[in-house]
Amino acid sequence: FSCQCDEGFAGDLCEIMLCHDFFCFGSFSVCENTLQGPLCHCERGRTGSNCELLKGESTPWSMCKNSTFCQASFQDGKCDEICNNSECLFDGNDCEVDHSLEERNS
Repeated sequence: FSCQCDEGFAGDLCEIMLCHDFFCFGSFSVCENTLQGPLCHCERGRTGSNCELLKGESTPWSMCKNSTFCQASFQDGKCDEICNNSECLFDGNDCEVDHSLEERNS
């Protein structure tokens, strides 16, 4: 079998996100497609996984390994385990189990 990937994705199972316009912040930042997904090479004075920070600036996402994905999926109603940690703000509590529903169903 072979997958027909949506625009912006590649790989046998469409598991690799590709660079797209404005993926990396900054006029001279460059996006490179890698097997792990897009990689930004930031212009001088910028940092962060998407060059979204000016050097010396920080955000709540600055320590999150998968900050691009985790910011995009934050509080989307789906539990993303790779974002369910303090550095990634616990996926906006998407991984919390609503025990009141379990009690109503039993």
